[in-house]
Amino acid sequence: MNRSVGDLGVGGCRPWDDPARFIVVPAAYALALGLGLPANVAALAVFVRSGRRLGQALRLYLLNLALADVLFTLTLPLWLTYYLGPAHWPFPEAACRAAGAAYYVSTYAAVAFAALISVPLWLQLSFTGPETSSTDYIPASGTGTFFPELSF
Repeated sequence: MNRSVGDLGVGGCRPWDDPARFIVVPAAYALALGLGLPANVAALAVFVRSGRRLGQALRLYLLNLALADVLFTLTLPLWLTYYLGPAHWPFPEAACRAAGAAYYVSTYAAVAFAALISVPLWLQLSFTGPETSSTDYIPASGTGTFFPELSF
């Protein structure tokens, strides 16, 4: 590839060469790990024990959202090691690929499950009104059983 002066890199973007990234990113990742992992594990425990109080579809969506968040936070120690390196990956290449895949899969799965939670709730409130805001009537329409196998 021709690396001329006008070449901005992949996709026209310059890499973030600011040394502050080795301070800001690890601090954000450490905060996300410290708060996110215990909170999501606690949420998983609540959702597993909630039984029929939440409604089957909403419970399934929330369980999968919490699992995606736990998977995301479990990749953060690897990225913390990289950014505290600085920019040195001490693990094998397979670990890099697995961590990157888990990072992106969990991020996109969390977004998808947030959408799967919000759209049926919006439809329910839009067509039945706020007086019937029980979560027992959220339609799963098969997505709650099909999408987890698709994302994980």
